[in-house]
Amino acid sequence: MAFVHDARTLNNLQNLDTEKLLSSEVDSPQSLYLLSSFAGHNQATRFSVFAHTNSGFIASDPDAETTTHFFGSYSRGKKIPGNTYTFIHLPYSIDRTQSQQTVGDRFFYGVDKTIVDSYVPNFAIAKIIAPGKVIKSFLPMDGNSFVRGPLKRQLIKQYFDSISTTGVTKDYFWGTLTYE
Repeated sequence: MAFVHDARTLNNLQNLDTEKLLSSEVDSPQSLYLLSSFAGHNQATRFSVFAHTNSGFIASDPDAETTTHFFGSYSRGKKIPGNTYTFIHLPYSIDRTQSQQTVGDRFFYGVDKTIVDSYVPNFAIAKIIAPGKVIKSFLPMDGNSFVRGPLKRQLIKQYFDSISTTGVTKDYFWGTLTYE
């Protein structure tokens, strides 16, 4: 989910969308609001990232709670607009008031749209649509909780093996499909 939340935040930093930055899934959305407002007022409209980290990737643990960091800056120059859109597809309605041991309300922050549909039963699907590619992450669910560990990988593998592979990169460990 951090990857999806980061895609939306980066898109909003690139577009200087101060209002959407306030609803980012970050430690301090107010800091991003202030940063982007200051940059816009000073005609520094180009946002560049020179590093992006994810503690889950560093630890090789797809089940851990993660934190990520962007190292970037605004400068004057031609603005490179972001064209990314993020979704979460849910298999059923979820009680967003549950504790952090379950999905919890933070899961829903930092995406453009949440949709309840029967897209894939018992999986939450986080989707990033960017120019030239679509990335989907599959998160097996049991009630209001995510399935983790070996059972998670088994459920992802079973689902991935049941779908066509043409033009698709499958990452069973992270539960990610990339369409190019």
